[in-house]
Amino acid sequence: MTPTNTVRLASIISLALHLYIFSMTAVADSGANANSDLSYTYVRLNGASGEIDHRDSDGFGVAASFAFSDEFYLTAAHAKSDVDLYYANVDSERQRLGVGFHAALGNRTDLITEVVYANAKLTFDPTHTEDNSDADPALTLGGREHGYELTLGVRGMAGESLELQVGARYIDIDGHTETTGYFVADYFITEKISLGVGYEKS
Repeated sequence: MTPTNTVRLASIISLALHLYIFSMTAVADSGANANSDLSYTYVRLNGASGEIDHRDSDGFGVAASFAFSDEFYLTAAHAKSDVDLYYANVDSERQRLGVGFHAALGNRTDLITEVVYANAKLTFDPTHTEDNSDADPALTLGGREHGYELTLGVRGMAGESLELQVGARYIDIDGHTETTGYFVADYFITEKISLGVGYEKS
């Protein structure tokens, strides 16, 4: 794989490799059905740190969900990340918009599935490297690529204030595919605000 293709693939899925060092969720409405205590109407802020090709990556993002029926909800997110590779600096922006479905496995646990449209805009700057002598401006890459994501997971309350999520996500953007696994833990400091950490890896 050429350096350009490596960067394209790495930057498109960079958020899937992040350790979410913090997240804050504000629940705007209960958004729960009669069989579940979980809300599907909320706003979440994320800060992230990770690693791609043994190089550090960091980023931030905002995500939102809105329950429009007992079983269905809309999901949207915007995220930015920066990857400092050996031969270039890569900035990526990614947006996602889709619909989710949840089915109660119990009073405090749901099975969730999501189908999401996703796109990524990449900025590939080879002049910002550890050794600028080999920089080639002709390799500069920019543009927006499109694809989709499929998610399958389980979400549930492990206590009065602790919510856990675990699942898998399939990503396909411009023909580049990846399958990731994720885990998220949220602790509710009030009835409507939680702090959390998560981990996702491909």
